[in-house]
Amino acid sequence: EKSKAEEMQKAKQRLEAYQKREQGVTETLSGLLGPVGDDDTTAEVEEKHQEIKYITRESIGAGKRVLTIADTKGPGKIVLTQDLSNLESRTATNTSLKPKSYDDDAENKEEMPEATVHRGIIKLNLRNLHQC
Repeated sequence: EKSKAEEMQKAKQRLEAYQKREQGVTETLSGLLGPVGDDDTTAEVEEKHQEIKYITRESIGAGKRVLTIADTKGPGKIVLTQDLSNLESRTATNTSLKPKSYDDDAENKEEMPEATVHRGIIKLNLRNLHQC
């Protein structure tokens, strides 16, 4: 029982660490065109003009790689600008991984690769969008 409890605690700590890392790279933009509400009628929606919102690099915090657009109601358009593809972040190499080495292999003296550079947004989540 005690070992199971320790394993559960370790698993819980790993999950919390993963969630913390995930939240560190996620940017959530909600209510871009307006808040979601049930009190609007279709007549009011037709009277509103089509609003256009641009999401640029300035809209996203530093180091954010996952963009979530949520809880917004149009009418309107949300445009992701081309400068989002210029976002850049680096991922350090995993130092716990050691490359395999074989006798008489020319690549045995191979060094660990440098940090990996990622460009652009990795993932875009769209959630609870109305008339956009």
